[in-house]
Amino acid sequence: MLIQHIHPALQGHVTQNGTYQVCPANAPVSLWVNSFWELTVDPGEYIYRSVPDNCVDLIFNLDDQSEGFVITPFLAPLECAIIGPASYFGIRFGALASQGLIETPLGEWLDPGSHVDTRGLLHPLLIEQIRVTLHQSTDFSMRSERISSLLLAHLKHPQIDVRLLRFIRSVFNPNPFDCGVSARQLRRISHLHLGVSPKDFLRVARFQATLHHMNTCQNWPAWPQFYYDQSHFIREFKDFTGATPGRFMKMSVLYKKSINPSK
Repeated sequence: MLIQHIHPALQGHVTQNGTYQVCPANAPVSLWVNSFWELTVDPGEYIYRSVPDNCVDLIFNLDDQSEGFVITPFLAPLECAIIGPASYFGIRFGALASQGLIETPLGEWLDPGSHVDTRGLLHPLLIEQIRVTLHQSTDFSMRSERISSLLLAHLKHPQIDVRLLRFIRSVFNPNPFDCGVSARQLRRISHLHLGVSPKDFLRVARFQATLHHMNTCQNWPAWPQFYYDQSHFIREFKDFTGATPGRFMKMSVLYKKSINPSK
């Protein structure tokens, strides 16, 4: 059994109305896919700032059918230069779930935060089917539904070390339990299948839980639930976003190249 996120993995706000759309995946594809998203950029030179979420993103350029790439887990804000007009469709896989399509363990092809070409990871026929499906409609919701149906015909349940599954469940369990594995073994299988160390996976999971809390409970401080003190929370938050919590919640993560919104 795979691990479903408690909440969809979150990124920052895009203030341009209708530019960034995201929707959680529905069952049964939600066993693998955390969410679908689409980014449409107006003419000009832009930067898009992504934040860590422990996920693997499969991304297709809607304007250039030859371009498809995978972004693997990362631990610092990732800034991507985009020259518009441009449109991208993304499939965001939850922890461990990318192996439902990509059988090779993540740690064997990982290049943290980089663009890995899909042609080296996915079967050419599947890539072509995804591209054809994406261009059957210009509506984001319809694209997401059709891609869900297509993926279900290809997704498999990967064989994952049960000790790693126990570790991930312990991260989201309010009552921690023994994972039945030594620290050394856990580091090895975590790097192989999650692309990060157990400690960093926990840090990102805690950051994402905090970010969700900040987006849903704005009148209540987020840090007491997940951090020992406020300074620790702010330091971790800046490591992952490049901005203070207050600034990040107000800024747009898609911005003109000449402007740095975090300052």
